[in-house]
Amino acid sequence: MKVSANQVSGDGVLNLAQLSMQATGSNKMTNIIAKTLSQLTQLKLDSQVSGKVGDLDLSFSSDLNKQLGSALISNISADQQGKLDELKVKLDAQMHSLLGDQQGQINEWLEWEKLADGNVSGLDTLLNEKLNSVVDDKKEALKDKVKDKFKGKVFGS
Repeated sequence: MKVSANQVSGDGVLNLAQLSMQATGSNKMTNIIAKTLSQLTQLKLDSQVSGKVGDLDLSFSSDLNKQLGSALISNISADQQGKLDELKVKLDAQMHSLLGDQQGQINEWLEWEKLADGNVSGLDTLLNEKLNSVVDDKKEALKDKVKDKFKGKVFGS
């Protein structure tokens, strides 16, 4: 933690590596949550402090939501998994109905992009060939010119 000109700033990490929790529930949902909490074995808390002395802002974050999410998924029953799978199928169907029309257009755009890339590379090749041809012609003309000058000097014409 750092205090400078009446301003406080800092952060810290609290690592509860050997966490042991006991929880109970009063209905089906709270029993699942209680069972999930009882399975947690560690918790990492990150904290940040900032602001003026006497008017501090504290913030905390942890990986609890990730741990609870994965533990809840592992604790759901077969019946709940069936409902979850059914919901996923419905959501996928809605997504496909919304994106289905757009998918054809996206594919068409991708094809156009491929054609454009092919045309650009074809034009690139054509331009390089033309440039090489012009350069070769100029080289030959220059060689001929040098040969003619050399002949004139050597043979005195």
